[in-house]
Amino acid sequence: MKENTSDPRELLAEKLHNAGIDGQKAFFIALDAGRNLVDKEYLKDCGFKGKHLKAVENIIKEFYWENQ
Repeated sequence: MKENTSDPRELLAEKLHNAGIDGQKAFFIALDAGRNLVDKEYLKDCGFKGKHLKAVENIIKEFYWENQ
C-alpha cells in the first residue's frame, strides 16, 4: 500500500519523475524548489532544453503557486 505523503516536495519529485526525469535528479530539483532556488536558468544548467524545459518549468511554477 502506498503511504500518503504530506511533504509537497515529495509530490513535486514524483511529478518530475513521472514527467521523465530520473529519480535522483527529480529529488534534488524538488529539494532546491522547496528553498525557492529553481528558475529557468537552474533548469537549463540541469540540461533541460526545448519542450522538456517548458514542461518541467510548468511543473515547478505549479509547485510554487500551490505552496506560496
